Amino acid sequence: MGSHKIKDEIMKLNVLFLTFMMCLLSKVWATAVRETERYSNSVVVCGQVLDENEYLFSNPKITVYHAGAMDYLRPLPYARSIFPVILEKGNFYHKIKTNSNFIYVKIELSTKTNILKSGYLLLKAGDSLKVIVNGEKVKLSGSNPASLRFQQEFYEASLINKRGLSLLEPDHLWPLVKAVDSLADVFEPRWKSIGGEMGKLLSVEYRARANSKILFRFHQLRTRTDQAYSKALLNALLRIQHNMKRDTTSLVLDNTISYFESLWFVEKTIIELKASQEHILWTNLMAKFRTFPYPLNDRMMAYVFWKGFRGADPEQYLKIAKAETKDQKSVKLLNYFDEINSRGRSIYDFRLPDINGKYYQPKDFLGKVMVLHFWFTNCYACAELSKTLHPIIEKYRNSDKVVFLNINIDRDIEKWKSSLKGGMYSHPKEIMLYTEKMGADHPLLINYSIKAFPRIMVVGRDGKLISSDAVRP
Repeated sequence: MGSHKIKDEIMKLNVLFLTFMMCLLSKVWATAVRETERYSNSVVVCGQVLDENEYLFSNPKITVYHAGAMDYLRPLPYARSIFPVILEKGNFYHKIKTNSNFIYVKIELSTKTNILKSGYLLLKAGDSLKVIVNGEKVKLSGSNPASLRFQQEFYEASLINKRGLSLLEPDHLWPLVKAVDSLADVFEPRWKSIGGEMGKLLSVEYRARANSKILFRFHQLRTRTDQAYSKALLNALLRIQHNMKRDTTSLVLDNTISYFESLWFVEKTIIELKASQEHILWTNLMAKFRTFPYPLNDRMMAYVFWKGFRGADPEQYLKIAKAETKDQKSVKLLNYFDEINSRGRSIYDFRLPDINGKYYQPKDFLGKVMVLHFWFTNCYACAELSKTLHPIIEKYRNSDKVVFLNINIDRDIEKWKSSLKGGMYSHPKEIMLYTEKMGADHPLLINYSIKAFPRIMVVGRDGKLISSDAVRP
């Protein structure tokens, strides 16, 4: 009788063990499947640089962006720039894995050779692109030659690459935007001939990028103080706002890299012309995006935080946004921002060099309050903030309890060194650090969604975050 009980117990244990192993194997299999699906697509970027000369930038490169620029949750090297290919003399070949159905490729060479100076080639996953650089000439070929030829022709004919945008008046804004739409309408039949989804994305992306470039130029001119200019500019922007389409299709919302930016730029500039204080701007911007149709409203709410929410009490607004958002992609993104920007979290473990090549990490400053100041050359607001910080830095000049880290994002190291000489962007008591040619694609900046400059972060003596976007003094 006893032996039968023992056998029964052994049988039960065997069944439990087999059940456990089957569950474990199923989880392993599911993980493998998800990993395969995550990188189920790829593109090939290859080519040859036959001649290096003065026409190439100091850091010429091809950058591949995955569609859906807001998605920080994808485990790719630099999130926004998923693969920068530095161009040097000789051959290059890269097979780039992605989980997007579409990708964008930007070719950054000199003005003379850059066929897409402010545009991006759109490729489908599975496509290949071959780039031959020979002095001033760039030749493109690939698995979809008709699409490549058309895109090259279209961008070269468009306003995106046109110069002469330096002498603009508000009255010029509306005609320029209408010209963008007119050219897009002319090319519409050819977009459709390329293919439904590809054509739709090209149409949306072109309009968005062209409008953003024009609006950015007018935004720079907005520093003029005359009331007549501001009034005329506001009237032109209101007309653009009225004519902008608010697309809610998943094709556009999941696969464009400029559509959100153009919507954000128009609404932000309109509110800037009406609001006098920065926290009012961001509050009104959030309220405006709530009126957009679903799911565009949720995506734009998330985009506000992706750009770097600069209003009063950002934690409270993030809490409100999370409570109101239903779109799952936007929810995940907001949760991500909430997690990384929470007060009391350890600072990202960065490693940055100074002008002499010495590297610094957060652990080097434990016991001190860290003030991190991000900027780039030729940024007017960055120079103004630096001027504001000078008396504060002077106050703590002899303190061993505070350290000021001056972090530059220029990709050209010589430009950075030259900018430091005049003292416009720095103070002698700051430690001058550099993001090593990664610019805004450095993991430190990506981790905290730093895309608007200047930016200040404050870290406590224990290495814990106090604010990832401190209010400017």
